[in-house]
Amino acid sequence: MFDLSGELPFPDTTAFTDEQLDLVTRSAEAGDVGAMTTVALVMCSRDDFGGGAVWFTRAAEAGSSISMFWMGLISMRADDFVAARTWFEAANNAGDTRAHDMILRLPMMMVSGDPEATRTAAQAGDPDAMYKHGRDLSVDGHRDESFDWVRKAAEAGQVDAMSEVGAQFLDTDQRTGLAWLEKAASAVHVRAANLLGGHFIKARTTPRQDRISMSARTGIAGQFELPR
Repeated sequence: MFDLSGELPFPDTTAFTDEQLDLVTRSAEAGDVGAMTTVALVMCSRDDFGGGAVWFTRAAEAGSSISMFWMGLISMRADDFVAARTWFEAANNAGDTRAHDMILRLPMMMVSGDPEATRTAAQAGDPDAMYKHGRDLSVDGHRDESFDWVRKAAEAGQVDAMSEVGAQFLDTDQRTGLAWLEKAASAVHVRAANLLGGHFIKARTTPRQDRISMSARTGIAGQFELPR
């Protein structure tokens, strides 16, 4: 379970008596979005995350970006990284600048999380989780299944996965390998760019006849210029 401490300060619960909370709740029920958020924060600070989520959701549906952000945190607390990403993306689109940082941090958080939660997120279609699940399978020795998941992640736009797929294909299907590396490099992936650079440097230093033969074998004639 993800620890929310330190992500956002909870309001001081001593400032809210039950009577005061009832008054704020009435305002929330009357449609006051700020009151909805306040009720949700107080509930969460009292460890009632279920009740807090109800009010955060209502406030988010009314356009509250801070409530969208908090729903992302609550989803992380439940190890639901797919929902967390959805909420953070909504908050980011609504103008909450903190949400973008959380989107970038999610993959690293999944790395240190529960493998079962990662597998569930991968099966639900999260590209980062697909990549992490594939790497987990590789560590366990399931190489074929590992590559299938990494390739799914690449096809879903995960840049690290694109680079890894490209690197694995270079020796067996150079055309496909170069295509994946180019996609990753265009997304400013340093390793992919280095692999591409190394490939073309090697191509230029290989004797001309050997390169012509290699091009014929791999089907990549015309992918790079042969100096005369």
